[in-house]
Amino acid sequence: MTTSILPMPQIRSNLKRAASEELGEGDWATKYSRHGRPIRKSAGKKSPDPAYVNVQVIEEELSDFEDGGPLSEEDTSEDELEERTPPPSRKRPAKKQKRAPSPTPPPLSPPPPEDLPSPRSSPQPGHLILGPAQRADFEPINLTFNIPVGFSGPLHLQLDLSNVPLRQNFAPVKTDELHVAPTPIKVVSLATDENAKGFLSFPPELRNKVYRFLFKDEKKFDFSQPDNFKCTSAFLRSCRQVYEEGRTILYGENQFYFERNKDMRRPFWAGERKEIGYKDLRLFLRLIGPTNTSYIRQIWICFDDAMPSATPHLKRAEERRYVYDGHLIECLHVLARDSRLKKITLAFWGRKHLAKTDMRFLEKLCNIKADEVEFKSPFQNPYWHPERIFPEVKTNIKKEMTRKVKMYNNEK
Repeated sequence: MTTSILPMPQIRSNLKRAASEELGEGDWATKYSRHGRPIRKSAGKKSPDPAYVNVQVIEEELSDFEDGGPLSEEDTSEDELEERTPPPSRKRPAKKQKRAPSPTPPPLSPPPPEDLPSPRSSPQPGHLILGPAQRADFEPINLTFNIPVGFSGPLHLQLDLSNVPLRQNFAPVKTDELHVAPTPIKVVSLATDENAKGFLSFPPELRNKVYRFLFKDEKKFDFSQPDNFKCTSAFLRSCRQVYEEGRTILYGENQFYFERNKDMRRPFWAGERKEIGYKDLRLFLRLIGPTNTSYIRQIWICFDDAMPSATPHLKRAEERRYVYDGHLIECLHVLARDSRLKKITLAFWGRKHLAKTDMRFLEKLCNIKADEVEFKSPFQNPYWHPERIFPEVKTNIKKEMTRKVKMYNNEK
C-alpha cells in the first residue's frame, strides 16, 4: 500500500524581486500582513482628489521601499494601519430651512388701463391765459431802480402776473384747457333745539327693535341668489351713533351664505370673461372691513370646484379644484384673522374627496375658530350634491375648529 504525500502550499515570501528586462527595476511583489491579508500601498493615505494622482508621492514611496527593504510584520501591523486611517468626518447638522412665505393672492379684477397722454399740455397752476384785448386791463406799475455807480452786470426783472392788480371789469378768457374748480360753499348749520325729540332720544330697547325690524331677516343672506337684499343700509349713514348701534345687529344677528358663483363677467375694458367664483366673498370681506367682520356670528360656506367652460385657462381638472383657489384661500385667511364666529356651517362638494394630503387648504381652514362647527348641505337631496370629504378628515376638522373654551356661553 502506497501513501501519497501532498505537497505543502507555497507561501509567498516578502523577498525583493530581482530586476528584469520586461518589468524593470522596483519591488512589485505583494506585501502581506501577519494575518495573511494583502496590504495596499495606499492604505491609510487619502488622496486630495480621487481623479488626481500625485506621481511624486508614488516615487517617494517606492524609493523608501527600495532603501529600507521589504515591509516587516512590525511595520505593517494592523494597529499602525488603523492609526494612519483618518477618522470619519462628522457631518454638521443641516440647518432648519425657513418656511417660505404664502403666495400672494390673485387680484380681484384686472386694473383699468392707464389714460393716454393728452396732446395739449395742461396749464400750470396760477398761470393766466389772456387775450390781446385784455392786456390793457392791467393797472399801470411804476418801477424805480437805484443803480450804484460802477454797476456793469445785467439787471434781471421778473414779474408775477398773478400778483399784479387788475381792473374791476377784468374777466379771464375761457378756454378748453383751463378748468377752475368751483369755490366750496360754507354751509352754516342751524342751532339744534334741545327740546326737540328724535330717534336717539328713544330708549336703547326701542332703538334695537327698530334696528331688528330693518336689518334682521329670518332667511339667510344668500349671495348666490340675493333675493332678500332689499334692506338698505342708508339708515346707518345718518350719524355715528346709529352706525355703531345698527351694524352689530346687521352683521351679528343674520346668517351669511356663500357658495361658488359659476357665472362669468368681465370689466368693460377687458375682452375675456372670467368666472366669478369666490371673488364676491373676498370683495365683501374687504368692503366691510375687519371690524364688521368681527361682528359676524354665523356663516355658511359651500366649497365647490370650477367648471371647465367657465375656466378655459385652466387645462387640468386638478387645477380647477377649490383647494387651489387663491381667492378662497385669502377669504379663509381673513376669517381666521378677524372673525369671532359663534357657528360655522360647511359643505364640501367637487369631483374629489377632501383628503389629508390637501395640507395648505386644511391649514387655512382649521385656523378659523367657532363655538359650533356643523357639516350640512343646503339641498335636501344628496344625490345631486354628494358630500366629498373623508370621515376621518371631517372629524379632524371639527376637532380643530371648535373652541375648547366657549366664547358665547351666555348668549341664546
